[in-house]
Amino acid sequence: MVRPPKRRYAVTLSAAEEARLRRFDNKTRGLKPWPLGGNSTFLRRDETTFTVKEWSGMPSSGAHVATLGTATLLGERRVAVEIANKGLWLGWLLLLSGVLVTCATLREGLPALLLGAAMVAASWFLFLRPSMLVNDLDEVEKVMRGAIGGDWVPE
Repeated sequence: MVRPPKRRYAVTLSAAEEARLRRFDNKTRGLKPWPLGGNSTFLRRDETTFTVKEWSGMPSSGAHVATLGTATLLGERRVAVEIANKGLWLGWLLLLSGVLVTCATLREGLPALLLGAAMVAASWFLFLRPSMLVNDLDEVEKVMRGAIGGDWVPE
């Protein structure tokens, strides 16, 4: 079973970096989230919370958050950062759909078997492969580290 990886960090900021984050405005960056711009964009959610969302999906079905990085200003020049995979439900849904379609093989024949096998393979290669999950975490962490300068310590 694939367990959703999660990373947590405690970041210590300089006074200037904390002031910069408190003044941060989404409009100054000029970036739009995927599919209109970069896939991972650092955005302010509210007064103390910042997010980086990595999107997954196709234009026909819309985009879903696959990996989410959240940074929360705690005060006293500290930030709590959590990066987690959030798109695993889509992989499990695709896997279950593939298994159900494959079970319809007796009634529908070879096309159902091929479609079911393709859906099971897609769920693994697109959403549930451990190396891909770790790679997504690395990409979001890279964006977070680029936007939040400080001393990052794993929790």
